[in-house]
Amino acid sequence: MIKTPRITILMATYNGAHYLAEQLDSLLAQTYTNWQLIIRDDGSTDKTIDIIKEFADRYPHISLAEKNWPEKGACANFAALFDIAYHDPEIAYIMFCDQDDIWKPEKLQKTMDAMQVIEKSDPGQPTLIYSNFELMDANGAYMPGEFKLKHSIHLRHLLSFNFVYGCTTMLNRALINRIAAIPAIAINHDYWIALVASIYKSGFINEPLLRYRQHGHNASGNVAGNNSLTSRLKRNFTAPEKELNNLRTRLRMLEKFYQLYQKEMSAPDRKILTTFLHAFQSGRFKVATVMLSNGIFRNGLLQTLASFFQVIFFFDKLSYRGGGE
Repeated sequence: MIKTPRITILMATYNGAHYLAEQLDSLLAQTYTNWQLIIRDDGSTDKTIDIIKEFADRYPHISLAEKNWPEKGACANFAALFDIAYHDPEIAYIMFCDQDDIWKPEKLQKTMDAMQVIEKSDPGQPTLIYSNFELMDANGAYMPGEFKLKHSIHLRHLLSFNFVYGCTTMLNRALINRIAAIPAIAINHDYWIALVASIYKSGFINEPLLRYRQHGHNASGNVAGNNSLTSRLKRNFTAPEKELNNLRTRLRMLEKFYQLYQKEMSAPDRKILTTFLHAFQSGRFKVATVMLSNGIFRNGLLQTLASFFQVIFFFDKLSYRGGGE
């Protein structure tokens, strides 16, 4: 009998009692059975811990990382989980799991299959696999519409937005080692992971392998509503400082990424990243020109127009003059 590799699933929880059991049931229904689940809670005050302990008592491959720590938010929670995996040399593959989604039964198997295809052709290469997903509402009802993702990871796309959702990903040990830690400056854990993965190998499964729940308390936001042109323009007018702060944080994250990985990046990627960051020293139209000439676009024309709108009309309020050196 061929032994299958063990997959380590990392789940971050916070007051997720309403949906958590359904998500855990979807993991238990996976056709790929060699997995373990490590859950880290961020200080829940509802029944989340009770649910976790109930499942952990019944299933020995589910565990709760027990420790007293201050509440830090979703990104820090996942970063702490990643740290646990990084320091355990027995962990060969990791996947990230939200508390409120539903994984389709074949998610683990199909993701591992895609990973092994790349590993067989290029052994030892740091590799990330990600997939598509479908949306559901708070009650679990299917939300129609196709969420189009980029089918490959290129740095120029990641300079404007992240399209690699953590709950769709698998990382092999080589990539875990190259990442080592998710810095505090990262906007989200999956954004940082996607940036590092852009240097190495990746594969995309153009099939929805999970149902991504949309409700008022998503840690990562409302995917269906937040990405529309109307929503983006409204946020720029009604809360411009918040949107500009998001842009500042992204630019500082990109600076940190360059500082840590410039020697491993390809020459074209180093050039496009430094050119993009340096453009902010020259003015709004220089930034817009660099974005246009290098294909630094968001996912779709309307979202791209919103990103250009932000740079052109709010540049003076950005107060960012970094350079990436």
